[in-house]
Amino acid sequence: MKEAYTIKPGYDTIRLYLDRSCYKHIEEVLGFQKISLKVKKRSPCGRFISAGVFEYRENVLVRLWFSKLKTCISFEPASLINGNNYQLADFHETRIAVLAICGLLNLPIEELKISRIDITANFQIGKKHIREYTNLFSHPPYMKLQKEYLYEDSEVEKGSKGKKNGNVYYAKTPKRSNRSVVVYKKGKLMRIEARFLRKPSQCIGDTLKYHTYATALFDEEFYLRAIDYYINTIVKKMCKKSPVELESIMMQLNIYEEAILDQKTWSCEPVFLNNNQKAA
Repeated sequence: MKEAYTIKPGYDTIRLYLDRSCYKHIEEVLGFQKISLKVKKRSPCGRFISAGVFEYRENVLVRLWFSKLKTCISFEPASLINGNNYQLADFHETRIAVLAICGLLNLPIEELKISRIDITANFQIGKKHIREYTNLFSHPPYMKLQKEYLYEDSEVEKGSKGKKNGNVYYAKTPKRSNRSVVVYKKGKLMRIEARFLRKPSQCIGDTLKYHTYATALFDEEFYLRAIDYYINTIVKKMCKKSPVELESIMMQLNIYEEAILDQKTWSCEPVFLNNNQKAA
C-alpha cells in the first residue's frame, strides 16, 4: 500500500519577501507572543541581525533574513501544517500556511512576493540505491550536472557521510543559478525537485506566465502550470534516454499527471500584473 505522503506532487520550500526591513516589527510581534527569535547571523558591524529563525511548532522552523531594503521569510507549507514535509503542499495547504505566517507575523499578504519555490514529487525506489536512478538521468534542458555536489544522508553507513548521494543540476553557474533541479533521498523515497531560486519575475514570469505575488501560490491555475512544467519540461526529459530502466519512475509520473489532468480546466493565457497592480 502506498504511503499517504506519495499521493501528489506539490510545493516544498517557499521563500517570500517584502520590499522593506521588518526586523523590529517582527521582533516585537514574536516577543508579544513569547516566541523566541534565535539569531543566526549579524551584520558586519554586529549591531543588526541579518538572519534569524523561530520555531513555529516542534521541530518546524521558519527562517528570516533582513536587510535595509528587504525582509525574506522561508518555510515549508507542509511542515507548518503536518509537522513534516513528506506530504507535499498543494495550493489549498499553501494558502493555509501563508495565511498562518502572515497572521502570526502581522504582515500584509498583498505585498508579499515569491523569491523561491521548490516544485517536488516523491518517487518509490524500493530497495534500490538512489544511484541506480541518478546514473541514468539525462540533464534537464539547458542545465549542467554539479559534479562536486555532496549530499549527506543520515541513513548511510557509518564512515560514508558526505559521499555523493544525489544529483544537482544548475543553469549557468552553481552559486548564481536562477534555477536548479535536485535529486535526493528522503527517507525511503527519492525526490526530484525543480527549484526557482533567483530572479522570480524572470523565471516564474517567463516559464509559468504568471505574476509573482504570494497570492499566486493560492491559485489552482498557478499550481497546475507549475506541476505541468515539472512533469513535462523537467522529469520526463530527464527520463527520456532510459525508458526501460526508468519505467517505474515514468509509471509513477503518469499517475501524478493523470491526477493533475483531471483538474486541468485552466486556459493557457498568461496571467500578469502590471507595475501598478497587486495580486487580489
